[in-house]
Amino acid sequence: MGEILEISNLDAGPATSHGGELNLNPALQGEWLDVNGRGGYASSTLLNCHTRKYHGLLVARLAAPPGCYVLLSKVEDIFSCGARQHPLTCHQYPHNFFPEYYRFLKIFQQDVYPEFIYEGDGIRIRKSLMMAAEEDCLLVRYDLDDSPAPGVLRLRPFLAFRDHHRLTRENSFLRTKILTVKNGFSIRPYAGMPPLVIQTNIKPGWQEQPLWYHAFEYAEEAARGYENHEDLFCPGILEIPLRKGKTVIVSVSLAPFYGRLIKKWDDEERRRRKLAQQDGVMAGTLGKAAPELRAPDQPGEGAAISPDEGEDQRMLRMLVRAGRQFLVRTPEGRPAIIAGYPWFGEWGRDSLISLPGLTFCCGRIREGTEILTHLARFERQGLLPNVFSEEDKHHAYNTVDAPLWYFWAVQQLLKYTGDNDAILEKNVWPTLKNILRQFLHGTIFNIYMDDNGLLHAGAEGQALTWMDACIDNRPVTPRYGYPVEINALWYNAVCFAAELAPRFGE
Repeated sequence: MGEILEISNLDAGPATSHGGELNLNPALQGEWLDVNGRGGYASSTLLNCHTRKYHGLLVARLAAPPGCYVLLSKVEDIFSCGARQHPLTCHQYPHNFFPEYYRFLKIFQQDVYPEFIYEGDGIRIRKSLMMAAEEDCLLVRYDLDDSPAPGVLRLRPFLAFRDHHRLTRENSFLRTKILTVKNGFSIRPYAGMPPLVIQTNIKPGWQEQPLWYHAFEYAEEAARGYENHEDLFCPGILEIPLRKGKTVIVSVSLAPFYGRLIKKWDDEERRRRKLAQQDGVMAGTLGKAAPELRAPDQPGEGAAISPDEGEDQRMLRMLVRAGRQFLVRTPEGRPAIIAGYPWFGEWGRDSLISLPGLTFCCGRIREGTEILTHLARFERQGLLPNVFSEEDKHHAYNTVDAPLWYFWAVQQLLKYTGDNDAILEKNVWPTLKNILRQFLHGTIFNIYMDDNGLLHAGAEGQALTWMDACIDNRPVTPRYGYPVEINALWYNAVCFAAELAPRFGE
């Protein structure tokens, strides 16, 4: 079973009233995330009312132009049955919340994908969504569980097409031309950007109504002191009949899809459930290895998927499954670790510290080994990148501890896998030796081993440790000299190299 959250206190008054804001706050502060394994994701609040500029339904990590882009910001979906309209999505504008009275969302749950259950006036609708694995493709599913009569689902897609760190405004450069594709349409709003293709499994009606909607407000950006209003473009309205027993699937991607969307949904769900089962078994194994993580009356490995599992074991299972979301492949196909969602990219230090927990400890030996061997290829002058650029070049090599954490990560590989000499000697040992040579004899940023055996690091204008905050390009905490944790890592690296050398006849 996944996490189930009952949404209550949404019907105490208009959202623009002081009391209404208090009732909506828990649902606006709760956020969900779904990823595609390529660094792209879909994310919003439980009410599907964006509070961050990073929220979006199709946020893709592109190769050209390089970077992470919010393509489809959101979809306003309204179910109409007779004279009644039931909005499934909310918007925040300056001093105004739409819809003014909101009480339709009743349950949010996340098993292998996010699911929203809406109820009211004899109607019950389930809305589910998934990012397709290894694709920039969002699948949204609508199921009408109960209703006094069939109805119509009206969808307004809102396009942003901008870097996820920025905001967009109404402009004259956007191209509104619509192309017809199977059960949907395609639009390429800007030159140099990919098209956006929206399709359904049921032939929809289409009303072309190109229109800019102004001043969407993002509360979390305002709280962080950033610009927090955005204009979004809507090309028109899709109308899809919705009745009990008939599933509606909406696909949003960068290329037309000519297969069966129901099958694509089923294939992705099946893949996820298989992985979830594997992660559940691993969590059970970890619980057996650390009995304090399992409730006393639980039967070991089976506790990983038991509905009666203890709270600690349940949390362990969630962590094992959640950790998978940080393992990605870049647009170039290179395995990597995302430092965090929604705005972080790939950071060398963060990758190496988190790698054993995300991979080796969870039985993902192949993934962890592949990341380690690929990271070795980026060694330059004894350093590894602190921050990887989106273009897979011009990486920032301004850290002294990333190469030292590399030694520690290799130690963890051996701890969890035992004999791995063939991989080590060919792909890892040369890198470890070069890092040691460079540090012994001195490299950039005044990194060198002093006569006292300690590692010195520090250069004007550079913050080389984890305390790397800068203001006006000046380090807040320079720490030039012999930082204590850096020398602990240095001592560990030297000792580990001394252990490895005899294994390779050196």
